[in-house]
Amino acid sequence: MDKKYALVTGASGGIGVEVCKMLLEQDYFLYVNVRSESSAIELISKLKQIGGECKALIFDIRDKKEIIKEIACIKKIDILINNAGILKDNLIYNTPLQDWFDVVDTNFYAVDSFYENIKKFLVKNSTIISLCSISGIHPRSGQVSYGTSKSMLIQWSKSMAKLEPEKNFYAISPGPVDTTLIKNTPWYKDEQYLSQIPLARYAKPEEIANFIRYIISDISLFKSGENIVLDGGLINKAVR
Repeated sequence: MDKKYALVTGASGGIGVEVCKMLLEQDYFLYVNVRSESSAIELISKLKQIGGECKALIFDIRDKKEIIKEIACIKKIDILINNAGILKDNLIYNTPLQDWFDVVDTNFYAVDSFYENIKKFLVKNSTIISLCSISGIHPRSGQVSYGTSKSMLIQWSKSMAKLEPEKNFYAISPGPVDTTLIKNTPWYKDEQYLSQIPLARYAKPEEIANFIRYIISDISLFKSGENIVLDGGLINKAVR
C-alpha cells in the first residue's frame, strides 16, 4: 500500500498540533507549515513523541515566494488541511482598515492563492479540509472581519467542490475552541457567554482532530462541499 501524505498549514497552533498528532498516528507522512525556524524546532520536538515521519515547511501563508521555494520538496498530497489564520477582534466601527486587510487576506485570499500553488501535488480523490468558524455563519459583534473571512472560506469550499468534483472539499466550523488564540480574547472567561453553549464548555482541539480523523477515514462519506458545524449547539441556540 502506497504511503499517504498530508500537509497542515498553521500547524503550530492548538488545533494544528492535535491534527498533526492524529495524522502521524494514522501513519501519514506529514508536511507541517510554520512561520519560523524556532516554531519548526518546537513543533517537530512535540511530534517526535508520536513517531512517524514529518518535514517542516517554513513560510508565511501570505508570502508566495517563500511558499514556492518550500513546497518544491513535496512528493504528493492526499490530505490538505487549511488551518492557518489570524483573529483581530474589534467592533466594526473600531476596526482599522489594516486589520480588515490583514484578517481577510490571511484567512481567505492567501488560502486561495496557496491552493493554486499546491494543487499540482494533490492526488485524485484527495481531501481538502478548511478550518472555518461559526463566526462565518453567525458572527459575534466584535468579529466582523474574522467572520467575513471565514464566511468567504466556507463559500470557497462549496464552490471548489463543484469546480473540482474529483476531490473532496470540506469546511469545518467549530465554535470556540480552547486554544491560545481564544484564551487571549476578552470573552474567554465570560460566564454569560459560556452559558450560551448547551454543552456548557468550549471544544477541545483534539475533538476537532478526531472529527477530521473520521472524515479522512475509509468510511465513505457521500458528501463534498459541506460546511460541518462543531459548536456544542451554540449556533442553534443563537438563532432562535
